[in-house]
Amino acid sequence: MARILMITLILSVTIGCNPDSGAEGTNNKNDVEYTQVRTNTLDQQASNHIKEKLSENNEVTAIYAVNTAKTIVVAMEFHQIKQLQLPKLRKKYTTKIEEMYPNHKVEVSTDQKLIFELERLEEKIDKNDISQKKLKKEIKDLTKLMKEKT
Repeated sequence: MARILMITLILSVTIGCNPDSGAEGTNNKNDVEYTQVRTNTLDQQASNHIKEKLSENNEVTAIYAVNTAKTIVVAMEFHQIKQLQLPKLRKKYTTKIEEMYPNHKVEVSTDQKLIFELERLEEKIDKNDISQKKLKKEIKDLTKLMKEKT
């Protein structure tokens, strides 16, 4: 009787801890949250391209990005199971983006504050509520915020 109980317990834990057990749904499509920013005054083609390319990865759940002529700022969210690998993932995606845009300064973050701020900034750009000069200032402030140690 104890053997059957032990085998059942081991099977339950093994099946329950399987990352492919359907905890993220049965949908095999990659459901990455990102917004295509379309505006007539500010060129966001680079950030839209980055969102499209990085959304193809299964480990990414959300991508927010804005760019100026020389700088690209990206904030990303990952599946909960990847949270312990965030420094490695940041480095991996920074390298990928730098390969796509070698003439730009690239900043990648996984910090929730930056994700919130970039989402807000994307909305302003999409609604044409921000000028090129103000966008540069906001991106400069975001890069300072990224470098802060809290």
